[in-house]
Amino acid sequence: MEFGSILFLFFFFPFFFFIYYLIKDKWRNIWLLIGSIVFIMIGRNSFIWYFLMITGITYFSLSRLNKLPKNLSKKKITMWIIFIEILIWFLFIKDIKINNLIIYPICYIVVLLSNIGTLLDFLENKKKKPNLFYYLLYISCFSKLLFGPVLSYYEMEEGLKKRTITKEQIVEGCFLFLKGLFLNVLMLGMLSTLQNQLLIIPTSIVSSLTVLITTMLQVVIFMMSYSNMSIGLSKMLGFSFEAETDYPLCLSKMNYFFHSWHFSISKWWDKYLKIKCTLPVQIVLFMLGLSITYGLNYMIALWFLFIGVGVLIEELVLSKRKLSKKVLYIVHFIWMVLSFALLVRPNILKFIAVPFWNTEIKCLLTSYSLILLLSFIISLKIINKLTEKVKKSSWYHIGRMAIYVILLWITVIALISGIDSSVWMIRI
Repeated sequence: MEFGSILFLFFFFPFFFFIYYLIKDKWRNIWLLIGSIVFIMIGRNSFIWYFLMITGITYFSLSRLNKLPKNLSKKKITMWIIFIEILIWFLFIKDIKINNLIIYPICYIVVLLSNIGTLLDFLENKKKKPNLFYYLLYISCFSKLLFGPVLSYYEMEEGLKKRTITKEQIVEGCFLFLKGLFLNVLMLGMLSTLQNQLLIIPTSIVSSLTVLITTMLQVVIFMMSYSNMSIGLSKMLGFSFEAETDYPLCLSKMNYFFHSWHFSISKWWDKYLKIKCTLPVQIVLFMLGLSITYGLNYMIALWFLFIGVGVLIEELVLSKRKLSKKVLYIVHFIWMVLSFALLVRPNILKFIAVPFWNTEIKCLLTSYSLILLLSFIISLKIINKLTEKVKKSSWYHIGRMAIYVILLWITVIALISGIDSSVWMIRI
């Protein structure tokens, strides 16, 4: 089930939260567990078996590791358990095809890394074995299942056992979820429609570049939309998580551009896998690890390595020269577009021979210019500064409510009419 699907929005969401706020605090965790299991069961059948196997192996291991004979190494046994879980992930992972590119749903890696993090925390910090009910609640919690954040059980334990839900938290969570929903349905839908039309018109240099930029914006807005929806739902449940991504098209620093996509996965890497070695080796290992995470194919690997090369050039060359911010913005933007050329148009050089411009691309750019402009503004950090200024106005809350009501109305119409949101919505 997807956060942006009709089934979730019109049936699961209202029914679940109506009961959740109606019942007493002591029953909310039971209801959350029931709702999360139903959420998983409505997803892919293969994911259910994958989820049960990974969770079962991890919990059984947590129960037995402290009871091992002294002649057996807990560390070696834990490494073997992690190896088995990675093998299960590899066997069960299902791919999604986007523009001839194969990627993996994020939900699979969220479950895997959460379980591995719990095992490593249990081993290194000598933690107590978690209660089965709370562990199932932690790993199945639907608000973070599709996108994260990736947390070990011990990082979430306190919030599972006791949390306070305030009206302010519910309202803020609701607005965050709606913001993500608008981005996921409306912005992604319109960008996907633009891209589909670009692919059927006669090829030109401008149309090819527009396809690259549109793909880049779709990836960025997809990350932002699911981060907002996940964090918004978590706030409504009473949890307090950090945002999983934040303006991933930030052009001020190449390193930030990539790490801001998945804060929790970057932190997970630094906590459990970071090795003491030279910066180039660290970046290569990190990028290769992420390429396996997001899609086990050479195009994804080349894309991540290309971004890694950009980070190295920035750290070793550009940072030592006093370049203006405008120059850095231009360099970073060109590098990002080139990286997406490798990903989406690996044979981009052949398009140099085609015409620069045609009437079809002129009509499309004229029609979708506002959408492209809005996508850029939303993706850049400047929107945060504009929001902070607007918040000081006395009419901010009324204006925000009016805008969200209008956007919700348009979103509902778009969903019912079957807007083309492409496969970016398919995560489980």
